Amino acid sequence: MACSWQQVLAVDAKFNNFRAPNNPAFKRLYLRRRSHLLRTSSQSKNEGSRCESGSVSDAGGRGGGTSCASYLHTRTLLLQNKYKNADSGGQLNSALRATISASGFGGSSQHLAIRSGLANRSGSSPALVPTNRAQASRAIVGGTSLAQNYAFSGVHHIFDQHRGAITMLKFGHNDNSLLCCASMDGTVSICRADEHPTVLRTLSHDARPVLGVDWSSSNDLLSSCSSDGVVRVWLVDTGQCLRTRPPIAVNASTTAVLFHPLNSNWIVVGGSDGSGCGVVQVVVLSTGLTVTGGSAVTPATVTSLAFNDHGTTLWAADEKGNITSFRVELRSGSLGKGRRTVLTSGGNNGVMISNIEYRTWANREARNPSLLVSAACCAVLLYSVVDEHGGLSLRRQLRVAHKHHRSLRATFPPLMSFHEGAAVVSGSEDGCVLFLDSEKPQRPVVNKLQGHSAPVLCPAFNYTESLLATGDASGIVILWKRQLQ
Repeated sequence: MACSWQQVLAVDAKFNNFRAPNNPAFKRLYLRRRSHLLRTSSQSKNEGSRCESGSVSDAGGRGGGTSCASYLHTRTLLLQNKYKNADSGGQLNSALRATISASGFGGSSQHLAIRSGLANRSGSSPALVPTNRAQASRAIVGGTSLAQNYAFSGVHHIFDQHRGAITMLKFGHNDNSLLCCASMDGTVSICRADEHPTVLRTLSHDARPVLGVDWSSSNDLLSSCSSDGVVRVWLVDTGQCLRTRPPIAVNASTTAVLFHPLNSNWIVVGGSDGSGCGVVQVVVLSTGLTVTGGSAVTPATVTSLAFNDHGTTLWAADEKGNITSFRVELRSGSLGKGRRTVLTSGGNNGVMISNIEYRTWANREARNPSLLVSAACCAVLLYSVVDEHGGLSLRRQLRVAHKHHRSLRATFPPLMSFHEGAAVVSGSEDGCVLFLDSEKPQRPVVNKLQGHSAPVLCPAFNYTESLLATGDASGIVILWKRQLQ
């Protein structure tokens, strides 16, 4: 199967952080123009074998696939060579090689019990993040402490357009101000969080609670899903609904949606099949159909999805404490089972997992990527990804107030890999925004923001960490401005 122009654009987007780092407007303009060029070129019948200007054929033949793979490989090498000094961690090298071929996968399962008294045991485990021995990482932030790095000067703005709980917040990729807010009131709002914050437009899901949203790699498309099982894809500039995908079955729900990181023509949806089991599907955006072999079943309703950087491994968490990994075949989109990790608490009852997030450390002092897990057992769990099958090994358990809300989330700050230790930012049912140091499991809270009058459910950083957005159960979204050191 030939790759599409979206994959080529995704390769460029991966390097966009290194282009004009002090000029976000230029980076947004570059992606828009690049998208237009690739989209136009892919429609030309005579451009199938030309790669010099970034045009590839999307005709679907074998020859087109070979040409595209060759172009992706060549362009990746050129970009890596150009920006190799800026990419100190080398994470782009491994991530982008995966656009050509995927790694092998195993099929065994792993079971892990997490109980409330396990936090003390994690203190003797190997370091998960850069420590005080990480001299290069400390130099980048001037040797300041984690608490100093995440000191905030105050509230920048308050959005109050929603009448239901905020279920998810997401800033656009490589964009400091484009923010989307999903809510239980059945709407998604797209906001501009700059010096003069404003609500650009509001998208409706027919009054059904919106449970998940995600941006495409170039921020021109937004996907959203609601509790009735409907998935919609929107054109960001106009608010037009480009595609509506109905529920897969009666009583089915869709609770998570995610664009593939290297192919914006694929979206992955997760939820329930209407019979009590969970389901994960890879859907082709241009047709609305599930790819052949792109559907898999999980033990319970899927609550969250996460990809690795290069899109070859997908994790699906569910409401009974299962984290299942899948292999994603990049050429076809088919799914293959990998590992399974099970969280239990106080017996054999599974723990509801509200959110998972993957992150690769951008330095050489901490090589293993990490998976952050928010679980309804008053804990945020940090796992190391230990093998190519998506296997997980517990490294930290940090306590937070989280028992009931299925939308309560935690996140990694985008620049976490350059600090001594690493921060985790989490919502809390006591109305606080918590900054947790993963290297101090006994007393992890290094900063606390108080301003919400309801449980804080979801935090989100923009990509330079200059703004933090937090949403609560009453529908309020607060923008916090970070104090510059």
